[in-house]
Amino acid sequence: MELAPKNSSAYAKLGLIYQQQGDHSRAEKAYLHALSLNARDNEARISLARLYQADRQFTEAVAVLEEVLQNEPGNVEAIVELRKLKEGTDVR
Repeated sequence: MELAPKNSSAYAKLGLIYQQQGDHSRAEKAYLHALSLNARDNEARISLARLYQADRQFTEAVAVLEEVLQNEPGNVEAIVELRKLKEGTDVR
């Protein structure tokens, strides 16, 4: 991203675009880059968890959602996603 090399939100949005295009490898890299720029970017973290869930990487998705809740214990989106994930899989 030439225009915004240090903008974590821009990389999170890029990750969403890649994910919508079905390029999960690039999406993961964009989300991880967003988090390297801003470790507290819970939007990027939740998107990464959803990507992992779509790729059936349930353990990774749970770990990422739990990180969101460590940063922001009342994050309703993460609570709901984590509950759905744990109810729909064998991951605890």
